[in-house]
Amino acid sequence: MERGSTVDQLLSGYAEIVDRPVCLCSTDNVIWANEGLAKLVARSPSDLSDLHVKELFSTALVLSRARSMISANHLLHATGVEIQCEIRTIPLADEIWAVEITVKSFYDHESELAVYKQRLWTLADQVPVGIFISEVGLRVQYVNDKLVEIFESTAESLTGMGWARYFPPDERETIVSVAMEVLKGTRGETTVNIVTPSNRTKRIHVKFADVKSLDGASGFVGTVEDVTDRVAYEQSLTYAATHDNLTQLPNRAALEVDLHGIVRDVQSGRLEGVMLAFCDLDEFKSINDTFGHLVGDQLLVEMASRLGEACGDDGRAYRYAGDEFVLIFPGVVSEYEAMDILARLEYMMAPKINLDGIDFVVSGSFGYSIGMGANVSMRTLLDSADEAMYSKKASKKLLSMDLFDSSLRHNLGETD
Repeated sequence: MERGSTVDQLLSGYAEIVDRPVCLCSTDNVIWANEGLAKLVARSPSDLSDLHVKELFSTALVLSRARSMISANHLLHATGVEIQCEIRTIPLADEIWAVEITVKSFYDHESELAVYKQRLWTLADQVPVGIFISEVGLRVQYVNDKLVEIFESTAESLTGMGWARYFPPDERETIVSVAMEVLKGTRGETTVNIVTPSNRTKRIHVKFADVKSLDGASGFVGTVEDVTDRVAYEQSLTYAATHDNLTQLPNRAALEVDLHGIVRDVQSGRLEGVMLAFCDLDEFKSINDTFGHLVGDQLLVEMASRLGEACGDDGRAYRYAGDEFVLIFPGVVSEYEAMDILARLEYMMAPKINLDGIDFVVSGSFGYSIGMGANVSMRTLLDSADEAMYSKKASKKLLSMDLFDSSLRHNLGETD
């Protein structure tokens, strides 16, 4: 079939819609246009025939050989004015499409925009994270139901600049700083605290993305996730992994992490030196064997508390193993300071402990080492202090044996 006869047949099929703006197009040219379209763009139908589509539409037509397509476009009026319209292209035959044009008025767009906004808000209220949208700058225009739930407030109190008052002053400075950077065209996120009207503190994670309106004004959209329970759970896991379950002192794993960092500071010169002390409770095994592990555990808890208190703000106590404790004092480099600290530790341990009417006196054997300079190592500090502690413990045993022997000889009436 010849192209001309095909067009004639197609034209006859459009006789009943002659008042609607319609044209037939190939991929590049307008083949035919009706009177309705000619009036719309202030041209004659003959002027439109064989016109390149770029001279009638501001953007290329969306054409498919398989199905009809709908797209937004602009008609080019003879005066140069662009007319907003909706285009439906319908595949016909021989690379020919019918193009139906619906002019979109301002009110049509406003109505459609309202529908889309309502759909967006409805969808936003279904998601399990808080959502907020700013209109211009830091002023929030919209919050979803989940955000209202997280802040335990109302949508009205969160819009505008109301959302900022839920952050403590230092946290508010952080969140505003991130938001201001986002308004410059970046993305940002941070984790901060809020205080709800019920005076409950929550930890939230906030993500921002910048958006710009048609007039170039900067705003942002964002999400808020309540991570209070997750953070608390993670902190509890971290605490359990780094603290002794009985005494609540930091454990051996925490000691290794902390000491590694301190040694690096000493090696680099950021810290002048460090004192490390080992403490082993004297005759603790005999107490456990005589009075049982329940009493032993109570004594361990008390001695751990005393050692921690004796360390003060300048040091830290760790439960190393069994009845052994390690104490670290960053910045201590002189023997005089070290001896003063050991005296304080022994003094704090000296008072009696009464358990179920029984008085216990628990002492400890201490050994220490001081590390300074670039060659200091964690292993050397631990080994030196451990060796010094066992040397002190052995000396106590020898002294105890000498005193016992002298007392026995005195009781037997022996003289040297």
